[in-house]
Amino acid sequence: YMMHCLTALEGVLLLLMGLHLSLDRRTGGLQVNDALSNGLGRRVASVNGATLDRRTGGL
Repeated sequence: YMMHCLTALEGVLLLLMGLHLSLDRRTGGLQVNDALSNGLGRRVASVNGATLDRRTGGL
């Protein structure tokens, strides 16, 4: 159960990090490679989907 809790927290942290990156890039505070940001966004989306599925009991 602890492992499930940790992975869910990691998903939230990754999602927040992704939002931070996009916000920083929009304001010009951080220059990020498009390929890197796209890969991070995809990873965040997949992790977030897994946590959502687990929360609803689908995974």
